[in-house]
Amino acid sequence: MEVYKFTKDTILLNKCESALDVQNAVDEIFLCKKELFPKSKDALVFLKPNLNNDQNALMGNSTDLRILTSVVNSLQRKGYRNITVGDGCNVGINRKNIDVFSRLRIDRIAHMYEINLLDLNNAPYKEIELEGGNKVRVAKICFEAELFINLPKIKTHAETQLSICLKNLVGCLSGGIEKKKMHDSLNANIVRLNKQVRPHLHIVDGLIAMEGNGPGDGKPKKVGLLVAGEDPFLIDAFCARLVGLEEETVPYLKIGRKKGYLCEPDLESIRRHSVWMYIEKPPPQRLLTRVLGHNIFMGLRNLVRPLFDNKPVTGLLYKYGLIQDVYDREDAKVEKIYLDRTKCNDCNLCLDYCPTNLPITSLGFDFSKSEGCIECLYCFFICPEEAIKFEGELGYLSFYIHKHFNSIKKLYKKA
Repeated sequence: MEVYKFTKDTILLNKCESALDVQNAVDEIFLCKKELFPKSKDALVFLKPNLNNDQNALMGNSTDLRILTSVVNSLQRKGYRNITVGDGCNVGINRKNIDVFSRLRIDRIAHMYEINLLDLNNAPYKEIELEGGNKVRVAKICFEAELFINLPKIKTHAETQLSICLKNLVGCLSGGIEKKKMHDSLNANIVRLNKQVRPHLHIVDGLIAMEGNGPGDGKPKKVGLLVAGEDPFLIDAFCARLVGLEEETVPYLKIGRKKGYLCEPDLESIRRHSVWMYIEKPPPQRLLTRVLGHNIFMGLRNLVRPLFDNKPVTGLLYKYGLIQDVYDREDAKVEKIYLDRTKCNDCNLCLDYCPTNLPITSLGFDFSKSEGCIECLYCFFICPEEAIKFEGELGYLSFYIHKHFNSIKKLYKKA
């Protein structure tokens, strides 16, 4: 682990490849930040991953389950008994009543570890004020937790350039209408939100980032980092540098700097840091997308919204770059997962990426008889030889398999 001491915070940088690396990194982070942990083992602990939509972590979108399970493991070993994991998915997913917790297997993790699960879109809330006096509802647990750990993903974003610690808190808002209010002045509201909602610790998922047309239509990029600290402005500026973006190109960081939330000595230190790995910047938003996204067209959008349930229509809008996301109401149904040993070359990538550390390649291992298999399909997506098979109905996964399957295998194939 590398330790970087700044004026406002000490940032921890961990290079990670496997599930074991992640667990060791989380244990080290907790040890270094032990003063943040409540004395009472009954204290309310809240974990806020990025569960924006139904794309799994290997596609560059959601928080890696290896991080979530490692954090829960470490907390439970410390004796904490009252742990809740929660997020509020994006407007499109919420409107279609798609269960992201189920599709990303968060519900199974909650069941396995006997922790609580909370949909922040439908949680008890507290009102806070945004720029211009707009009030929004924020889930109360964000203010009540005695230990609030933010688990954001490094992603590019068409409107904010980056989505890391600061942007991840938009998921704390209760409901789609509240999230829409944020977009009236998104970057300024991100800054204001983060001065009122204050996680105690941030652990950034930089294992598999998203580059290009994020946060929904970007490409996965293997970065292999875990970054942790307490100051979200400093962490986001540091992570921006790690992936080759300067803080002055990120609108919400520019606002934070003007307001004094980032100091010049810390920024100078960050600018001297070498870039870890360049990621592709988001392309400029199309003029038509920006125009149609304006609030004056909200009535028109609501009028034509039923068309968005028509697959040919959404496919056409996606093809021409007018929308980032295509959501399918049909869930996947996994009937059987198995290892075809005639194709397995013992690379053990499936072991590195399994969030519950299953001995997948061991003789006699059977997915169907393993209580630890949450059917996340990380092993299926990651296997370079396509030796992991699953039988059942693809449902919504058919779109993502067509889009990401081959690129994931190329990115994560061992040398």
